[in-house]
Amino acid sequence: MPNAPRLESSLAIVLAALVVAACTPSSSNQARSSVPMPTPGEKIEAAKFSDSALAFTRRYCAEVLPETDVNSLVSPLSAQLAFGMLAEGTAGTTQKELLGALSSTSSATLTKEASAATRVLQEDGSLSIANGLFWRTPPEITSKYIGRLTSGYLAETAALPEDNAAAVALVNGWVKQKTRHMIPVLFESFKPDDRLVLVNAIAFEGKWQKEFEASQTRPTPFTNQKGEKDVPMMFAEMELAYKSTPKFDVLHLGYVGQVYAMALLRFPKEASPTAEIRKFELKDWEAAMLTGELVDVNLGLPKFKFSNTFDLQPPIQRLGAKKIFTRGDFTPMDPTDSLTNVSQAVQKTFIEVDESGTKAAAATGISVESKSAAPEPRQRIDFVLDRPFGFIIFHRESGLPVFIGTVDDPTAG
Repeated sequence: MPNAPRLESSLAIVLAALVVAACTPSSSNQARSSVPMPTPGEKIEAAKFSDSALAFTRRYCAEVLPETDVNSLVSPLSAQLAFGMLAEGTAGTTQKELLGALSSTSSATLTKEASAATRVLQEDGSLSIANGLFWRTPPEITSKYIGRLTSGYLAETAALPEDNAAAVALVNGWVKQKTRHMIPVLFESFKPDDRLVLVNAIAFEGKWQKEFEASQTRPTPFTNQKGEKDVPMMFAEMELAYKSTPKFDVLHLGYVGQVYAMALLRFPKEASPTAEIRKFELKDWEAAMLTGELVDVNLGLPKFKFSNTFDLQPPIQRLGAKKIFTRGDFTPMDPTDSLTNVSQAVQKTFIEVDESGTKAAAATGISVESKSAAPEPRQRIDFVLDRPFGFIIFHRESGLPVFIGTVDDPTAG
């Protein structure tokens, strides 16, 4: 009897990440109480993950950040966690390519280290990470794959309705909830053969360690390649960690609890922050997040708010993961081999910075279609960001970057 024709199906993977600051203490306490404390062994594994994450961050930013001078924000961490979940469901050359793109050599190792890092990053309740696995038949998702995601990534699981609009509403609703309504819509629709969705969501809550006084915010000239314009500039005198490198000066602006910080990167006047960060070597990333010398700072930081959408398919292919977009091996997910290729990969981001803190969000979607002590006297510096600059929101202890961005025009949405 001849074999029945194989029904090839699509795969959709959604990644979402969120940074929210200046939230109520009660919400932070709630997050803290639900997170298991990391063990010493998990902290060691998290440190190993930071090494691969930093390598991936360097390559991801070089490929995803725009070549033009615009406001931009990316979340390599969200992408690495979601593509890591995808890697658990791939095999052969497909998996080898994907792991190479993620700066890893073993799916099991990546999952183990990412799981530990997830616990460490959530230790103080400032940041929460959620993962989800949704599917509709076919394919027949293996219990082994589901087990790997639920144990390694603590993924929530649910069935997707066959109705396309209902499936989109379910995924978007999950993303909206996990990103605290900052990414209300990730997908407008799924393709008819999209069968599986993976979701990663990261939420960070915190206020500046020292808030800016709204009364000190005033219009101040900001100059970019298009000229000069007045922008709302927040001013404050603070004691902060500062460092000067051959490529940039960096200032660490901490959040309450001092577990997370924003590294503010000031480049020479003639330099493009986006172009410079795209060229960062590992030593530059490390220098940006290592604590500098405590100084007294006259700080000027513009208020800004903007959003981005990035098509990730071309950059992820350039990183070496090609088969997932053509004809990949997804049999660890579905032994019937009905899943064929990624049809779309998108990351949406949002950030807002004001006197109280930071709000930021990132959502990424992928679908696969069928087929030290200070010196005395202490130094005082002026650090007024009145020209394009860069920033990194990172976990202090591990040096793991969560969001990377550039501001070319603080008034551009």
